[in-house]
Amino acid sequence: MKHQVYDSRTNEVLFEDDEQIKCVNYILDNVDEDSDDFDHIWIKTV
Repeated sequence: MKHQVYDSRTNEVLFEDDEQIKCVNYILDNVDEDSDDFDHIWIKTV
């Protein structure tokens, strides 16, 4: 099962991995909680 970091505004997959924790770490490392993008970033399972 793959997990994806997905941006709902641009319909773009930003990152993908087999481990969900790596997706969480990607978000923590690359998206600031104060950013306008933060509310549009999701982890989805495919």
